[in-house]
Amino acid sequence: RTRAYLHAMISDDLLPAYAVVLAGNRNSPTIRVPYFDNTTPSLELIRRMDIPHLVLDTDDVNSSDVINALQVRPESVFVYSGPGGAILRKEILSTGKRFMHVHSGLLPRFRGSTTVYYSLLVQGKCGASAFFLDREIDTGPIIATQVYPAPADRTAIDHGYDPYIRSDLLMRV
Repeated sequence: RTRAYLHAMISDDLLPAYAVVLAGNRNSPTIRVPYFDNTTPSLELIRRMDIPHLVLDTDDVNSSDVINALQVRPESVFVYSGPGGAILRKEILSTGKRFMHVHSGLLPRFRGSTTVYYSLLVQGKCGASAFFLDREIDTGPIIATQVYPAPADRTAIDHGYDPYIRSDLLMRV
């Protein structure tokens, strides 16, 4: 997801002001996909584009290190692209920062994980929703949604098409 976001941002010349990188999560797949370069590590892209950043030696988005790092930053909104399945807890949501997330499902109908597959099964198409995270799962204020056609090649959904449609909506927002 992060690689897709970074490639879209680089392509649209819309770089983030700052990035917090969780270095403990280094085992991301490097599967080649047709949608974007999914083999170059995110940190390498961040450094190549000279994006100001902080690398934290954790894979826990809710750690006190992450919370402390965010609290001292002047940015009020962060794009959340953390590890799949990680839920932001009360402490990080109470930092005064807002976390925009792009979900691969049309909210509010498709909440939770693997929603890209539920969308395909139920509607024969995919969707993405940009919204602000809150304390419940996938219930925060919706910013925008977008419907996408089903991918022709369904073997690269998880590491290719899903992050690609998320990055497309992110750039639209």
